Amino acid sequence: MLPLQSMQLRLSYEWNGRTRHERVVLPASGKAEFGFSACLLEYEAIALNALDEGSAIRLKIRLKASAEIILRGVHIFVPHKYEETDVLLCNGYQSWTETRTYTINDRLSPVKSLPGTFLKHFGDYDLYEYTGQKGVLHGWTYTFIGKGDSSEHGGNKGLFYGSLNERDGYTLFEHHAGEKRLRISKDCDELHLKADDFYDVFDLFASELGEAAAFKHYFDLFYEEHQVFGAKPPQDWIQQGVAGWTSWYNYYTKIDEQLILDKLADFEAQQVPIKLFQIDDGWQEAVGDWGVVNAKFPNGMKHLTDQIHDAGYLAGLWLAPIICEQKSVIYQKHNDWLLRDENGKPVRAAYNAMWRSWMYVLDFYHPNVQDYLRSIFKRIFEDWRFDMVKIDFMYAASVLAPKDKTRGQVMFELMRFIRAQAGDKIVLGCGVPLGAGFGLVDLCRIGQDVHLEWEMNLLKWLGSRERVSTTLAIHNTLHRHQLNGLAFGNDPDVSILRDTNNKLSEDQRYTLFFINQLFGSVQFVSDDISAYDEETLHLYLSQFPLREKRIERSMEVAHELYRTNFSIGTYDYIGYSNLSAETKSVRLEGAASDCFFHNRDHRFYHAGDELELAPYQSCCLYRFSKSEELCIAGSTTHIFPCSELISIEHTDDHSNIQQLNFADNRRINGDLYFWAKGKEKLTIVEKEITGKHHFFMLINC
Repeated sequence: MLPLQSMQLRLSYEWNGRTRHERVVLPASGKAEFGFSACLLEYEAIALNALDEGSAIRLKIRLKASAEIILRGVHIFVPHKYEETDVLLCNGYQSWTETRTYTINDRLSPVKSLPGTFLKHFGDYDLYEYTGQKGVLHGWTYTFIGKGDSSEHGGNKGLFYGSLNERDGYTLFEHHAGEKRLRISKDCDELHLKADDFYDVFDLFASELGEAAAFKHYFDLFYEEHQVFGAKPPQDWIQQGVAGWTSWYNYYTKIDEQLILDKLADFEAQQVPIKLFQIDDGWQEAVGDWGVVNAKFPNGMKHLTDQIHDAGYLAGLWLAPIICEQKSVIYQKHNDWLLRDENGKPVRAAYNAMWRSWMYVLDFYHPNVQDYLRSIFKRIFEDWRFDMVKIDFMYAASVLAPKDKTRGQVMFELMRFIRAQAGDKIVLGCGVPLGAGFGLVDLCRIGQDVHLEWEMNLLKWLGSRERVSTTLAIHNTLHRHQLNGLAFGNDPDVSILRDTNNKLSEDQRYTLFFINQLFGSVQFVSDDISAYDEETLHLYLSQFPLREKRIERSMEVAHELYRTNFSIGTYDYIGYSNLSAETKSVRLEGAASDCFFHNRDHRFYHAGDELELAPYQSCCLYRFSKSEELCIAGSTTHIFPCSELISIEHTDDHSNIQQLNFADNRRINGDLYFWAKGKEKLTIVEKEITGKHHFFMLINC
C-alpha cells in the first residue's frame, strides 16, 4: 500500500513583516480546505481506481492568498520506512546532472566551494543545501523507490512519485532514510503573491505500480494536463530512433564551410541512412549573435542546408538562445537586455572555458529580447531553411527569477515560447531541467557531455555532477531510459568509434556505442567516417536498420555490471555492460531449451553457461528456444542480431524457407543462422543446406 497515511504539510510565509509557520495533517483521500491567517489551502486526494496493476493516487494542492504574502517554503512529509535493499532513483536537476540509483548508505556532496563560483549554476547548488549526510538523497520532478535485493539493484517493483506540475515551479523529492520520511518540496521560496492570487503548489502522481507502468501512467496524466499548453507525446519516428552526424565531438569550434561539406560528402559516398546532419558551435560570429555567420562560412547557411537537403538529410543547427558572451554585439550594444540581480549586476550562468568567457543571461521577459529571439528563429527556419535546432545552456534562464515567478515558471515559459517559434520543426533541448521540456521538445539530452577519456578526473575531484564524463554520460543514459519515447526522444549524446583524437579503449568505445544504441532515440557521431577501417565501418553500419527497443527491465546485478532485458519486434534479448575496471562473470538464466547467440564472438550459449566480461566490455545475447520447429538463431549483420529480419515465410512442414523479409535500410551483408528442430537439411530460399546439430547457416545474405 502507498504510505500516504499521516502525511504532513508544512507551509511558511511572510505576512505583515512576520514569518508564519503552519502545519496540517493531510487526509489520504477526499477533499479538504485549510484556512490560515493570510491564505487558504485547497486539497484533494484522488484515487485512480482504473489502474489495475496496483494502487495509485493524485494529490492536488492549491493556495489562495487573502493578503499580500511572500512564500518561504511548502513541504509535504510522507512517512516511509526505508530498507537496506531499497534502491532510490534520483533524477538530477538538468540534462547534465548525474542521475542514478542510490542505496540508503550513499550520500551526495556539493561541488567544492572555490571552483563552485565558476560551476555552481550548472547544477542545483544554489537551489538545494547539500548536507553530505548518509541517506539524505534528492532528485527533481520524479523519484522511484525500487524494491530489490542486495544482488539485484533496481528492482521493477516499488513506489513512484512524480510531479504533474513543473510549470509553476520545480519539485524536489528528498529522501531522509534516517528520519524514515520522504520530503516533497516546491521551489517557490521568495515568491510574492498578491491578495486573491492563486498558486498551484502541487499536483502529484503517486503509485505502487511497477516502474514501467508507473512512468506510462504518469505521462498519460501529464499530457492530459498539458495539452492546453502545447505539450504533445513524441512522434512515431522518435520511437524507432534517428541517426545523425554532429560536428562537435571531433572538431569542436574548429569548423568551416569546407569541412562541413567534406563530411557530408563522406556520408553520401557510403549511402549512410542517417536523418540528421547538424552543425554545432563554431559557426556564429559570437555567442549571443545568432543572426551573424562568421567568415569561415563565406556562402552563408542556406548554401549548406541546400547541400544537406540534396543529400537527403535534415539540417540541424546549434545555438544557445538565452546567453551571450562579453565580446558579443548583444552584450556590447544591448546591455539593457541582460538579466540583472538586486544590485543591478548582470547575472552570470557559469564560466565557459571553451569560450574563455562568462556566460551572461538574457532577460527573457524583456520585450526586446523576445522580439530578438523571434527574429532569430524565423531566420534559422525560414531564411536558412534548417529543419532542427539544438538549444543549449537552457538552465541559464532560471538562474534568477522575478519576484512574481518561480524559477520553474521562467523555464517552462521559455520552453513553451521556443516551441511556438519552432512550430513543426524539430527541437533538441540541452542543458535543460527535464520537466520543463516534457512534451515541448522532440528530443532532449539526458546526460553529460561525452569526454575523450572515460573520466575527467579534475572535475570529478571538484565534485561537479554536471562534468564532462563518458562514464557519467553512460550512467545517465541507463538511469533515464524510462523517459525515452514518453517525455521525448532521449539523446544520449554521441558515440565515438574512431581510434584517433580520443583515449578511450576499444571496449570503452564499443560500450558507449552499445548503450547509446540500446537506450537512445538519437544516434549521433562526430567521426570522420571516411577514415574508418573495414571493421569499424561494419560496426557503425550494424546499427541499421534502427528498430524500436522495448526495455522490459534494466538493473545493476553487481557493482557496475548492468543487465537489460529487452525486445525488438518479436525477438528477445539480454544486454550486459561491465562499466568497471574489473572482469565480471555472469551465469545465463533461462529454461533448459533456451539458447543464446552472442553478438560479438558469434557463439551459441545455453542456460547455465557462465559468461565472462572483460573490463568495460558489453555484449548482446539474442535468445531463442530450441523447442521451436524453425526460427532465426543469429546473425552477424546487426548489433542486435536478427533484428534486421522482420519475418520468415516457410512451408507448413518447416523444411523450406521461401522468403526472408528484411527491414528497410539494412546496410551490410553477413551470416544468418537458423534453428530447425530435428532436421538435417533445410532449404533456404531455394538453397539446400546441410546442418550440424540442427543449426543452419546462410552465408552472405
